[in-house]
Amino acid sequence: MSVTDWALAIDFGTSNTAAAHTNPIHGAVEAVNLSNDQRSMTSSVYVDSPDQISTGPVALSRAQANPNGYIPAPKRLIGQDVVSINGYEVETVDIVAAIYRDAIERAARAHNGTAPGTLLLTHPDAWSEHEVNALAEAAVRAGIPFENIVVISEPRAAAAYYTRDNALAAGSKIAVFDIGGGTVDIAVLEASNSGKFTVLAADGNNTIGGRSFDATIRRWVDQELGYVNPDLLNYLRRDAKLRELHALETSIREAKELLSDVPSATIPVHGGLHEERLQLTRDELNELISAPLNRAINLTEQTLRRGGINSPDDLVALYLTGGSSRVPALHEALKNIAPIATLDDPKTVVAQGALIALQQAQKRPGTTGSDQKPAPKNPTPDTTTPAPQPSSQKHYFSTPAPAPQPVKPAAPQNRIKPKAEDKPKTQVETQRANDKKAKSKTVKKRSRLLLRIFGAVLAIALVLAILDWYSTSIKNEKAKEAEELAMRSQLADYPQSVLEMVNLSACGQTTMSDTYFCFPEAETKTTYGLDGDGIVSMGFEQTDLYRSPWNNIRSFLDEQSSSTSGSTNQDMQSFIPDKYSINPSGTAITTIDDDDGNLHYYQEEENVGFFVYGFPNSTYAEKWARDAGIWWD
Repeated sequence: MSVTDWALAIDFGTSNTAAAHTNPIHGAVEAVNLSNDQRSMTSSVYVDSPDQISTGPVALSRAQANPNGYIPAPKRLIGQDVVSINGYEVETVDIVAAIYRDAIERAARAHNGTAPGTLLLTHPDAWSEHEVNALAEAAVRAGIPFENIVVISEPRAAAAYYTRDNALAAGSKIAVFDIGGGTVDIAVLEASNSGKFTVLAADGNNTIGGRSFDATIRRWVDQELGYVNPDLLNYLRRDAKLRELHALETSIREAKELLSDVPSATIPVHGGLHEERLQLTRDELNELISAPLNRAINLTEQTLRRGGINSPDDLVALYLTGGSSRVPALHEALKNIAPIATLDDPKTVVAQGALIALQQAQKRPGTTGSDQKPAPKNPTPDTTTPAPQPSSQKHYFSTPAPAPQPVKPAAPQNRIKPKAEDKPKTQVETQRANDKKAKSKTVKKRSRLLLRIFGAVLAIALVLAILDWYSTSIKNEKAKEAEELAMRSQLADYPQSVLEMVNLSACGQTTMSDTYFCFPEAETKTTYGLDGDGIVSMGFEQTDLYRSPWNNIRSFLDEQSSSTSGSTNQDMQSFIPDKYSINPSGTAITTIDDDDGNLHYYQEEENVGFFVYGFPNSTYAEKWARDAGIWWD
C-alpha cells in the first residue's frame, strides 16, 4: 500500500476499539465501521500462536471452541513485555499490533487499500511514557512508518470533539468523564489562547465500567434463577457451554443498554433444555449498580477539587463519553456536580476528537503540524531493534510535530529473530546451531518425562483420597447406626404413654436422621396427650419439617414423665423459651403478629400445645423455630 494524505485515529479501549478517518471525498471526520456495520469492535483477541492472533468477532468465535487462547481485555496487559497464553510466550505489542492492523485494513477499504499518511493513537492521560511507547511500537509492527505516528491523550481528544464548533475562552475549564467497558477516567482541562488544552487533574479506576455493571446484573440473574428455576441455575454453574454463557452475557448487556431508554427489559436465559425470561426494571438496575456508581461519583468529586473546581459555576461543562455513559442513574448523579453536555456517539467521541485536534493544530497560524506529542523516535526497525526509547519531551503538547511527508510505509517487520540454523555463515555457527537443537530436544524429552511422573503421582493421590473418603463415609454411617440404637435404647426407659406423645411414626423417613427427632407435618394437626399431660402439637401450613435436637427432646420427655395432672402449664413453660408464655386462661396469645401470619400458643381442654399457621414465607417460620429451640430443616 502506498501512503496518502488521509488520516486515521484508533481509540484502543479496554473492552472495545473504535476508529475514525478523514472522508476520502470531502475530508470530514467520520467514524469507521469496524465489525458488522458497528462503529466499534471488541478489543478481545484470540492467540493461536505468536504468528496467528485473531481479533474482533473472530476472536469471540474462536474462544467458544477453546477458551485457552482468549484474552478479553488486552489493554490491561500494556506495561508488561510478554504474556503467557495458550502454551506460548507472546509479546504484548504483537497482540496490540493485531488489533491496530485489523482497524487499519478495515479503514483502508474506503481509501482504495492505501495506508493512512498519519496514524493517531489515543491513550489514558495517566499512562507512563513506557506504556505510550508500547502503542507506538505496536503500530510500527502493524506496518505504519514510525514518522507517521502521533499520540494524543483521551481527555484531550474528547475535549477537542466537544468544543469543535464552540471555541472556549482562555482559562475556561471543562471536565471529561470517560466510562467504558472496563475503566472510568476523569480529567479536568483548561483552554489556552491558542485553543489547546492543559490537563489540570486526572484520575481513573480500572474496576468500574460496563463490565462491572454486567457482572452485578449476572449475580442478580443467578439470584432470581435460584427462586424460579434452580435447575437452570445449576446447569449454568456446572454444565453450560461457553456459547451459552456468552449468549447470556450478550442478553445482559443488551438489557442494560435498553434500560437507558425504557423502564423495563427482558433477559432471556437459555441453558440445555432449560429456559427462563427475567424482567429487570430500571429502578432495579439503579439499585444494583449503586455501589460502583457511588465510587465513580466520589472519584469525580475528588478529581474536580484537585483541578480547582469548587462549585458547578467553575466548570463550563462536564462532557460524558464512553459506551457506559448513557446509564440514566449516572446522569442523575453527575448533574448535581456540574452541567452535563449533550451526548453524541459516546463510543467514537475520542477517535473522532483525535482527528479534529489534528486538523485544528494544522490550521493554527505559525504551525506546520499537530500539537500532539509525536511518538518517540527510534532507529529504522530491524529484527533485533527493541521498543522505542523514551522521548526527551516533557509533555504531550510541548513540541509541535512536523507535518508528515508522503513516505512509502515500511513493510510489516518480522520481530522474531531467525533461527541460527536458517543462514549459517560458518561451520562454527552451524555446529552451534546443531548443538542448540540437540539440547532443545533433550530438554523437551525431560519435560515430557517429568509431566508423566507428575501425572502418575497425581493419579495415585486422587485414588488414595477417594479411598479415604469412602472409608470415612462407612465409619460415619456405622457411627450413626450406633447412635440411633443408643437413642432407641434410651427411649425404651420412658413410659409408653410418654413415647406416644412424640409420635415417631409421623416423621416418616426422617425419624432419627442425623440425631434429630422431628414433629409431624402440618397436615396431621394432631394433639398428643395422656393422663392429663400435654405434648407439643405443631401444625404448619407449609410442608417443611421442623426438627429439635435430641437433648431438647430427652429433656422434655423427662419433664413429661415426672409431671402430674395439673402441672401441664408449668412443664410446658419450661420447654418454651422465656420470651414466650402460656396463657392459663386457655385463650390464644399472639407472639408474632403480621398481616399474613401469626404464631399462637394455645391451651385446649387438658392438652397444652402451640400452633404456627399462615406464615407468608420461610423467614418468619425460621425465626420462630430458632427462637423456640426448634431447628429449621
